[in-house]
Amino acid sequence: MWYRARGVSIMSRTLIFIRHAHRDTEDPSRDNGLSEKGKAQVTDLVHYFKSWCNREHEDARIKLMCSPKKRCIQTLEPIAAALERKLDVDARISEVQFLETEVSVRERLEAFLQDWKSRSSEVTLVCSHGDVIPLCVQMLTGARIGIKKAGFVQIEGVAGDFFLTALIQKI
Repeated sequence: MWYRARGVSIMSRTLIFIRHAHRDTEDPSRDNGLSEKGKAQVTDLVHYFKSWCNREHEDARIKLMCSPKKRCIQTLEPIAAALERKLDVDARISEVQFLETEVSVRERLEAFLQDWKSRSSEVTLVCSHGDVIPLCVQMLTGARIGIKKAGFVQIEGVAGDFFLTALIQKI
């Protein structure tokens, strides 16, 4: 999307973090996929983002990325299919690991965010986790949020500044 300010056109970037849908908790120690509730949440997300892209970003370059966890892939794959886009997996946006230091978490997320800032995609949809998303939002905008499963947050970047423009907890 382009903005005009003082006669100059400035391109904005949109970053949307989606928290994975409800996971199957039969064995929490495994990398489970989605529960039936989670699959229903994904159906709602597909309808929302397909409509949103057709309405507001029909011609935009859209990139989709997710954590390597099965629940994130299963949340974003149907959206990628509906938008006819490829899904990229990026381990840097995986959940915080046991014994991982705060410094190492921030370093990998900062590397991810720096890569996003330098990309040419106008819109990036990222599926990640409830511990990673609030930290990324805080690192970009200074805002502190909580985010429910299948919720999403939208950040707009304009001329090097980043603004939290939406926090949707349920569609």
